[in-house]
Amino acid sequence: MQLSYRRRLVLVAIVGVVWLRLALIPSAIAQSGRPQLQLSNYIDRIGQVLVDFWQLPLTTRELRWSWNQPPVDDNAWEPLEVFQGFAFAYVPGPPETGNLLCQHHTFYAELRDVDGNTTLLSAPLTIDRAVDMIINVRWPEYAMTGYTNQDTIMVQMINNNDCTGLRLGVFSIDDEVLYDLPIISIEQSARYDAYQLLAKEGEMMLYFIAYDGLSNIGYLELPFVRDVTPPLVTQTITRVERGDQSSQLTISGQFMDAHAPLPWAIEWRFVNRYGVPIGQPVYHVLGAQEVQGEDDGALATNSSPFQLNVSLGVIPNDAAAIHLKLFDRAGNGQELEPVAFTVPDITYTVYIPLAVR
Repeated sequence: MQLSYRRRLVLVAIVGVVWLRLALIPSAIAQSGRPQLQLSNYIDRIGQVLVDFWQLPLTTRELRWSWNQPPVDDNAWEPLEVFQGFAFAYVPGPPETGNLLCQHHTFYAELRDVDGNTTLLSAPLTIDRAVDMIINVRWPEYAMTGYTNQDTIMVQMINNNDCTGLRLGVFSIDDEVLYDLPIISIEQSARYDAYQLLAKEGEMMLYFIAYDGLSNIGYLELPFVRDVTPPLVTQTITRVERGDQSSQLTISGQFMDAHAPLPWAIEWRFVNRYGVPIGQPVYHVLGAQEVQGEDDGALATNSSPFQLNVSLGVIPNDAAAIHLKLFDRAGNGQELEPVAFTVPDITYTVYIPLAVR
């Protein structure tokens, strides 16, 4: 992925902040007085792993080692030079497991002193070559993916790494603000956290960075659009063709929006002659076959002529009108003039008993 010069500078700055925070995380090293070992957690370019020993008796002279099981008689003893309780050795890396991204191994080292006494030590080695994370953004209910009309954005970072796990996550909004991002488990996937957006409209960028347990770095860019201005819908002509099984709604007019060329969704609701709503409002995302731009027609400034056709289903018998609202991609709505239906007059038959004469 090619990064702009400005974004490279931002990446360097964010990485610097992350490394500073990682440096503040203390590493616990046992101070028990008995011999200790630690692996370098990486394999060098010639396929070797550095093993550090400390707290060794000065009488320690030899070492034999093995991967994933304690050494046996077939493992040869090697000389080990100890200086003030410290020593080191380079050993060939562990056998491959077939998993190119993640491997777990255990290194066993057996030490022997001049009197023939032995001590068995072990330490894990994990080979982790990739950051495995899931980034999710929850967009507003009435918005298209990648659009929002909110002041905050709902984000989550899921730890999907079965190797060393995510250690730290941060993200920036449009190169201007930086947030820590909690790392949650897959079981917590219902959790989203809200983060304040910049007080402006237009295209912005979310830029995510994550570190795993071996300080592999992963990053992701996610563009989005913030639009808080409702569309302007003018010169509309609306008609409803009623049918026994289904009715058709047709709307044409001019649609003006800074970030959407055509309506994204429509909502309708029926009301009776007293203005009381009938049932729940129906929100419908328009398909490609339901809305289209019109080539002809007088163009208003920055507006697009459009026509949409939507099936309303069966219109309730007591419906006197339908209320309509069109939405842009960010979920901003614009109401249209209600469409009135012709409702048959209700007639009553009144029976008057004859008076007994």
